Amino acid sequence: MSELRDGFFYHPNSIAPLAQMQRLLVGEHNPAYDNLFSTTISEVDGEIGEVEALRKKLLLQLVSLRKKLSSLRAHRAEITEAVQTFTETGEIAPVLIPACEAMVAKEQADLRAADAPTKDTEIANAKAVLTTALPEGWSVTETTADDEFVYVTIRCKRTVTAPVRPDPEETRARIIDRVRQAFENYRLDFMNRPQPIRLSAVPANPRASP
Repeated sequence: MSELRDGFFYHPNSIAPLAQMQRLLVGEHNPAYDNLFSTTISEVDGEIGEVEALRKKLLLQLVSLRKKLSSLRAHRAEITEAVQTFTETGEIAPVLIPACEAMVAKEQADLRAADAPTKDTEIANAKAVLTTALPEGWSVTETTADDEFVYVTIRCKRTVTAPVRPDPEETRARIIDRVRQAFENYRLDFMNRPQPIRLSAVPANPRASP
């Protein structure tokens, strides 16, 4: 019988696919326990999970939209019936009164346009005041305003510049090369590890003699 190595049934440093891959890259893996392709499988399982979650979300949205559409069509039929009643009796049902959303939106847009010159002036004044009051090294990067406040964003350059970060694609290519090399170096470790015994259930034969 092959000698059982430490960690054959568990690994004290985490069973997460990323942890297994990190152990492989530094040569501290346990081929009797770690799964050579756990990260690959985990990545596609994660993408499947994300798409399934999105699918469920979209299905719920579809159900909601169908209910909304059904309600609007029923409301449209109610309006049509009320118009017919008005034609016959002159009665104006509440359902015939429009919501006037377009008129409200236009009025709000006109009010914003009328306030724009004043807002621009206040933004410029705030930027000018802060620009002269800020200590050396500080500067104003953005100024905005709403109906009540003016907002100013300022910045100061770091005293220690962060090192240049490589492009994500460069990082990915470098890591993939390391993983591919690790697969080549240690594939025999995983190919030669003890395989679990496959147990199969055999249905009992009631006619079998004792």
